[in-house]
Amino acid sequence: MKRKQEKQNNTKHSLKKLIALWIVFALLVVPFANHVSGRDDAKAEGETPTTSEEYYTDNLSEVDVNNFKYDTAVDAYYMQYLGDAFPQVTAKNIYYAADKVCMQVSPEIIEDKQYNYTYTNEQGSDSNSKATVERLEVVYVKAGNTETDSIYKQTISDDVKITDLMLSGDLSSEYPNGIAVYIKPVIKESIIVGDEGNFGIEKDALQAKMGYTLVGVYKFSKATDPTITWSATNKTATEEVTESTTKYKSASLNVTGGNTMDTAGTWKYKYLKTDESGTEPGNDSVKSTEGWGDSCPTLDKDTAGISDGIYYGYAGYFVNNADGTQTLLTYVSTATPVALDVTAPVVTISAEYKDGDSYKPITIDDIDTTYSSNPSEGIFYVLKSETIRFSIESDEDANISSSWGDLSVTENVPQYTNEFDVNTIQNNDSYSVTVADNVGNETTASFMLDGRTIRFTKEYSKFGLQGATVKGVNIEKVLGDIDIDEYWVTRYGEPSVEFTFLSDENIKAVTGEPTNKYEYQITGLTDVAEDVSFSRPYYTTRVSKALEEGTYTIELKMYNGYFLESYSYGTMVYDKTPPVITQAELQHKNAAGVWEAVAQENIENGKYYINYDEDLSNYRYFVAVNDGTGVGIDEDSFNIPFEKVAEGEYQHILQASDLAKNMEEATDQDHDTVCVKDKIGNESGASFTIPVKQDKATTIEPELRADGTVIDLSDSSKFTTNKNMTLTVTAESSAHITGISVTGDVNGNAQSLTGTLVSVSDMDAKTKLYTVQYTFEIPNGTTLNQLLENGKINVTTEKDDKNAEYPFRTILYDHTEPILQSTNVTPEVDLSGLQVDWIKNYTLQYKIISGLGNVESPIAGAEYSISNAGDNNVGSTAIDVTGNAGMVEGSFDIPESVSVTGTTVYMKAKDEAGNEKDQSVNIKVDATKPEIADISVRGYVDAATPVVGAPVVHTSVSDNLTIKTAEMTITYPDGTTVKKVTAASGEDIDISKSLDYTFEADAPDGDYTIDVYVEDKAGNSNTKSMAFRLDNTAPVVTVKITDGTTAGKQPQTNFDGTTCDYYYGSDVTMLLTYEDTNISSKDVVVTDNGTKVNVTWTQVGNTNKYQANYVATTEGKHVLCINATDVAGNPAQEKTAEFIKDIKKPTMTLTVNGKSAWTEPIEGAVKVQTGVADNQTLNIAKITVVGPNAQAVKTLFDAGNQQVSKHDSGFALEDLIDNSVVDGDYAITVEVSDKAGNSDSTSIYFRVDNTVPVVTAKIADGVTAGKQPGVNFDGTDCDFFYRSDVAVLLTYEDNNMDASSVVVTDNGTPVAVQWTQVGTTNKYQAVYQVTKDGAHTIKIGATDKAGNKAEEKQIVFIRDTAAPVITAMINGGMVYNESMGVVDLTSNAVVSFSVNDTNEDVNDFNYQLIKTLPDENPVTADVLKTENRSFGFSDEADYVVKAYSVDKAGNRSAERTVQFRIDKTAPELNITGTASGSTLNAGTTLTFSMTEAFWRDASGTITITRKANDSTAESNYKTIDFKPTARVTTLTETLSETGEYKVTFTGKDRAGHTAEAATYTVRIDTGKPIITLSGVSNNDKTTKQVEFQAQIEEDFYLTKSVSIQATRTYLDPESYKEKTEDLQITGYNPTAATTLIRNTFTEDGIYKIQVTCKDAAGNEDTQEVSFTIDKTSPVIDPKVMSAYQGTLTSFAWDYDLNDIIYDLTVCDTHMYLNGSEYDGTSKVEDGAYEMKITAEDELGNATEETVNFNLDTKAPTFIVTGVEDGEIKNAQYDINVSLQLDEDTLDEVTLNGSAVEIKDNAATITVTEKGDYKLAMKAHDDAGNVAEKTISFTYGEKSQVLLYVLIGVGTLVLLGGGTAIILAAKKKK
Repeated sequence: MKRKQEKQNNTKHSLKKLIALWIVFALLVVPFANHVSGRDDAKAEGETPTTSEEYYTDNLSEVDVNNFKYDTAVDAYYMQYLGDAFPQVTAKNIYYAADKVCMQVSPEIIEDKQYNYTYTNEQGSDSNSKATVERLEVVYVKAGNTETDSIYKQTISDDVKITDLMLSGDLSSEYPNGIAVYIKPVIKESIIVGDEGNFGIEKDALQAKMGYTLVGVYKFSKATDPTITWSATNKTATEEVTESTTKYKSASLNVTGGNTMDTAGTWKYKYLKTDESGTEPGNDSVKSTEGWGDSCPTLDKDTAGISDGIYYGYAGYFVNNADGTQTLLTYVSTATPVALDVTAPVVTISAEYKDGDSYKPITIDDIDTTYSSNPSEGIFYVLKSETIRFSIESDEDANISSSWGDLSVTENVPQYTNEFDVNTIQNNDSYSVTVADNVGNETTASFMLDGRTIRFTKEYSKFGLQGATVKGVNIEKVLGDIDIDEYWVTRYGEPSVEFTFLSDENIKAVTGEPTNKYEYQITGLTDVAEDVSFSRPYYTTRVSKALEEGTYTIELKMYNGYFLESYSYGTMVYDKTPPVITQAELQHKNAAGVWEAVAQENIENGKYYINYDEDLSNYRYFVAVNDGTGVGIDEDSFNIPFEKVAEGEYQHILQASDLAKNMEEATDQDHDTVCVKDKIGNESGASFTIPVKQDKATTIEPELRADGTVIDLSDSSKFTTNKNMTLTVTAESSAHITGISVTGDVNGNAQSLTGTLVSVSDMDAKTKLYTVQYTFEIPNGTTLNQLLENGKINVTTEKDDKNAEYPFRTILYDHTEPILQSTNVTPEVDLSGLQVDWIKNYTLQYKIISGLGNVESPIAGAEYSISNAGDNNVGSTAIDVTGNAGMVEGSFDIPESVSVTGTTVYMKAKDEAGNEKDQSVNIKVDATKPEIADISVRGYVDAATPVVGAPVVHTSVSDNLTIKTAEMTITYPDGTTVKKVTAASGEDIDISKSLDYTFEADAPDGDYTIDVYVEDKAGNSNTKSMAFRLDNTAPVVTVKITDGTTAGKQPQTNFDGTTCDYYYGSDVTMLLTYEDTNISSKDVVVTDNGTKVNVTWTQVGNTNKYQANYVATTEGKHVLCINATDVAGNPAQEKTAEFIKDIKKPTMTLTVNGKSAWTEPIEGAVKVQTGVADNQTLNIAKITVVGPNAQAVKTLFDAGNQQVSKHDSGFALEDLIDNSVVDGDYAITVEVSDKAGNSDSTSIYFRVDNTVPVVTAKIADGVTAGKQPGVNFDGTDCDFFYRSDVAVLLTYEDNNMDASSVVVTDNGTPVAVQWTQVGTTNKYQAVYQVTKDGAHTIKIGATDKAGNKAEEKQIVFIRDTAAPVITAMINGGMVYNESMGVVDLTSNAVVSFSVNDTNEDVNDFNYQLIKTLPDENPVTADVLKTENRSFGFSDEADYVVKAYSVDKAGNRSAERTVQFRIDKTAPELNITGTASGSTLNAGTTLTFSMTEAFWRDASGTITITRKANDSTAESNYKTIDFKPTARVTTLTETLSETGEYKVTFTGKDRAGHTAEAATYTVRIDTGKPIITLSGVSNNDKTTKQVEFQAQIEEDFYLTKSVSIQATRTYLDPESYKEKTEDLQITGYNPTAATTLIRNTFTEDGIYKIQVTCKDAAGNEDTQEVSFTIDKTSPVIDPKVMSAYQGTLTSFAWDYDLNDIIYDLTVCDTHMYLNGSEYDGTSKVEDGAYEMKITAEDELGNATEETVNFNLDTKAPTFIVTGVEDGEIKNAQYDINVSLQLDEDTLDEVTLNGSAVEIKDNAATITVTEKGDYKLAMKAHDDAGNVAEKTISFTYGEKSQVLLYVLIGVGTLVLLGGGTAIILAAKKKK
């Protein structure tokens, strides 16, 4: 039929077929014609484009570097050069010089990069393909011409180079518009894609269509170079710079000449400095855009960035680019650079004063810095007969002038001195100098110390009081009215009084009134101590007295030389003893009214309870105080208001405010300590017992036991039990307890339990509490459940505000076991009764009911397990029962069975009361389809592999459980089929059936199909098919050499019988073929030397024959093989071709004495080694030698007819030249060729030298030391010692030697000398100058270039010009030098010296000591000449030790000065303030103090670290350098920012002593926690789960506390009443850096959540949120709906819809009857109704409930035939009684009281006896309506009556018959 239809369609649509064929022709032929045409027009690669044939464009708007742009107008492709690959430059300048244009064009081409292009395919539509680019063709043309006149062409590959265009003439005129640059890609490969190779344009055709794309237009500029020079100033003269060695202090760049021939650019100028070696800056530095300016620069000391050095100047020509930038095209530089010296001399001035015979440096310690308020000045007092010496140093030669007088040169310039005695000093003036260097840079400097200008004065006189103070260890206060108490002494130490006088002469104390200058008198103090010290220029006298407790009145008188001065210092009181508290206690009045201490046994942790109802006037604090001999008690100093009751006795009656509220708050009160002071401020304190107010609220501690097990009543969850219970209630209160009861509500009625009093106690003497205990026996039962659900414990006291109650938790009593059911069937059955036979898959639906009792507990737990399912067995798995109210429903999948008995399911459930039930069932499940093994044909399972012979088909089917049927169908090539069927029955496991078929031996070749089908008893089925081909024909292959250039030797016979050469000197081409009906190219294997090669096969016409060419391009022998095996495995006869390709040159080696190249001469024998080799075979090799006395040629090797690939030879040079070898230059050449005609050669050049060089050495000059004469090493006289430089004359002589080959050593170390030629000879000489002390061995040796060595010569002497060297050592381990300055020591010191000199004079060692005690003037001892070398020191002081030595040669050592300090004491440090470790909500101030004797050289560091919060690491907050200003120094620091601080105070002195105060910590927290609630907004309503989150941020989170209160109000699923439960939100970390409280709320309810956080400082935050989750549709009361179900006899709606619909939100409600909304009041007629009530809450949750009812208010209607009421007839009655409606029920029919049988809801009565009859009947309908009817009739009246009856009956018969006929007719129709 299909063929017919196709034929009909072909006939019907022949026109369409013709059109289709025409379209195919157009799609195939037209593109092919275009393709052929394109091939004809292709050009040779690299051919120069012409204007008529090439395409140019400069209009490419799209930017895509991966595409070729196609221009349909000209049928050409262009390269998309825009973008990163080829930057667009529309106008760029080209400069030229020397007629050479440097094009700045270098486009980068990525080799083998692929480009996309679009073309029209053979079907006439657009297609896409790709091509790769090999290189670019670049064409330069004259811009602006209509024709593309080519100037220059270039090819650019991946190795990009800048192009040089050799142009001449005036280019800017010849090319006014510049040169345009075009590029065109050269296609490497056009990628032809598609199965038939028909998608893409071939390479040549595509190349022919490639056009030139404009890269840019490049313009020309030209400028003539200017001349630039430097003009410079030296001092005051300005001149042109002509050489670079003269220095100048400033320079300017001068420009002459130079112009531009267009407006395309401007000249700019810059300067650059040379490097340290004086090298001119490089080209890159000049071309840098930095530094160029529009004007010529001037360089001097005020020019930014200018320093001393050599500078070049430059002028550069910049052309203007189109984009607004400029490009440097050319530049010129100054011929001569300028050397600048812009730095003024660096001048230092030092000063000394003469002290005795020596000078001492003036230091800052000698300066008075207080005489003036100017901080930049100081004064030096010149003592009588003193001399001041100034020394001035400059860092360069200079002319120096002084403000005080002429200068004298004391040493080498530039050091000068000035010296002045006291009479010539410029009084009260400073000393300054002016220094000018050689170019005129000047510096003016004054003598300064520590930044102060020092003035000198020689006139002063002084005597006065420096200070009168009271001193402690670390304090000094002005003497006056001072009270010194215990705190003062504790903080500052024992006090003393000190007077300090300053004078220029010694002063003295007198007993009477002073009358002369420098006298004083002190009264009020005895036994004072006096200490006098001198510190330039004054004496300091300190008069001191250590104080004892007492009262002092002190006066001072002194005579200053002019008048008497008097000072009165008031009264000073010293009392450090505080008052003594002898008694401090909490007391109460006893029954006798006497005060006594509260009992110790009633005190707990120092606290005492007082009941809130007690009289406080019976309690008091009592204290007794005694000040002894002190100044007396200050009665106003009590910290608590006390009243005096006797001398030294005080009381405080307790007030309400004195009581702590509770035990916890008691520690925060300060009333537990009394503090009192004496009148000077000494303070004592004592602790009291703390009175605590006992106002505890009533507490209830219930204990409920169920048969001895305690029930945790603090747990708010429901508890289930069936045990007897006893309740014990213990109540404790600060008020008297009057009773305990248990009450509850049962069915709305109050109910209570009667308890038994167990114990009652009076108020406890210690806790001041009352305790009562009751027990209650609780019965079991239903009322118990209700009572305990609503009940509570009540405690009443005599104080209503102390009454308390304790609500019960919910307790349920339950004793029935759960029920397990399966809901997979209707009605539901017990699990064990479920029967499931074989099925593919099964999901067990279950229902777990707690029980059927009146009171049932929820399901507490349920589980299931699955067995007999193999690896899919399920162990005991819990069923989620959360939130259930007595019933749990669910389902789980039943895994596949592993046996025919099925999978066993076991379930168990347990309710909260502990009742358990378990059941099991077997379910047969088979989810696995049967398996079909691989179909094999003759063992092959690969359908793509043809087979041979008479194959056997085999497969098998199997199933894990059952097999129902299996069949295999074989379809032959002609369509005929053979079917094999097998079946299985029963329930066997792992059934397996085989299906086999053997083909006949003459089965035809062709394609076969095998189909297998299998099915198991569960309905699982499987199919598998296989197609194969039968083939026995072997393929045919051939190979033949078709092209190649022979080498011309050794002819051979080709493999096809033709003659060919064995050697080929070119590529060899072979033709390969294969032929077969069942083969593809992949089945054909072509190998070259055993390696598979790829060839491209093409079909030969329409045959099964294919051919390919293979070209051998690699060197060497080739064995080419072709073989094939068709798809069926039939192999072809292999064909082979052999030949050799050799195009490589022979290789060779040539060495002389083992080296292939020589740069140095050769000494000794010369050995020549050669080697020649070829990859195939050698032909001839020869060697040629050319030398000073020879020229020879020898044959190395001649292969003849042999095949030799390698030959090595070795010769002595004299054998090659047949002559002796003489010194001179030689050349050796080797030439070689192979039999293929390839040849090559190599050469080596060298020199022969065997002459030994000659060297000499001799002392030429030197000054002897004049001692220890000796004999020189060449026999001349000389001194052993030389005290000056020594000159050594050295010579060498040789024809073939460089100076670098001469080695001169000094003590074995090579030294460099400068050699000069002696006349025109081969002799050279040099002088080596010895400038270093010590013994010297000077040696000279030489080796010429050939390795000939000279005889070594040497001389020996000693040079000694060094003075002795003194080494100082401290304490035997520290070597001291002056750069160490003052060394600080912490113990006694021993200073020792050692002298290092070979000529030391041990008797000429000189020593001097200078010692300075703390705060005293230095003491200098005389110089001591001694043999001693070690000196000891122990006093704490500053020391200066000086020493020098003179050796036997008279060399004097430099003076060695050792400075050190002995300091044995470390600084003392303290931190005071708020107690360490405190937590504060405000700042605090700390005080730091240091005590140190050597305070000027001590220092301290206060380190304060701060941790901003617990999340951050501790970091440095502040570091304070603590610099002492006196022996005792204090400093304060205030901390106010929030943070946790750690404070450390460390100190050290110069001696290295370190000290550290105890670490101080404090936390300051002023901010409260921050709580952020997210996930829901306040008052939100939602149908989705709420992802609630509270995020708490607190700086110090590790100590914060978090509390959460959460409730849910929900609808009870049974009563539909609202209930509220407390929620527990856990799983958060309250001490996390960010506390995240996350909870997902999924259950319906109204939620209220409050989160509170409080930190350690008491800061607190609280956040609240309320929201509603309502996912549940409203509930319509099922009881109301069920009342309207079924048949009704009346209808009335008595409800408000809102009263019967329950939901968490407001609902929109409606009521419908039969689809129409009903108002609830209208009358409803009889009939069938569907009543529907709908409700939708605020969140869109909607529900509807529907009931159907039949309203029937009418009774049934009887149908009685055969009799009428009151009828009389004299004939038999045939009566039939039935009902109008079949659904009504006929209940009773009687005739004259006798029941008549009712059958099929009808009764039939035949009356045959005459008489009067009464027929009664009764019926009811489904609605309950009842009908009754009675008919009376008579049988046996007159004949007319009978006649009437007959007439009536006849009439009825006629009517009935007619009606029946009509009805029958209608029915028939």
